[in-house]
Amino acid sequence: MKYQAPEGCTGISIGGEQFNADENGQIDVPDNGDYHALLAPHGFTPVKVAKKTTAEIAAEVEATAQAEADAAAKAASGETGGEAEQVANTDATDATKPAAKKAAAKAASGETKAAE
Repeated sequence: MKYQAPEGCTGISIGGEQFNADENGQIDVPDNGDYHALLAPHGFTPVKVAKKTTAEIAAEVEATAQAEADAAAKAASGETGGEAEQVANTDATDATKPAAKKAAAKAASGETKAAE
């Protein structure tokens, strides 16, 4: 359940569990439990959440399924869109040496040393 935090409040700790306010000044608490009795005295007010229609839920499910299908097709085709990094081929014993770590980092970032 959502509660609107009082002005200036960034969160609250209840029973050792921390609930931080989001960018709208709201916190989410579990539906089970009597959080209202603990929050109301501190100025927290329940936020009414509009229930989604069946059509809205179906559209979200369809959009998620389409996004997953697109991602699977992209992965299957080997297309990475530049997201994959090349990793330097280093010996496990060399990877602990500072020079090897620096070379591996440069190789992974695509940075190359100019020829001397």
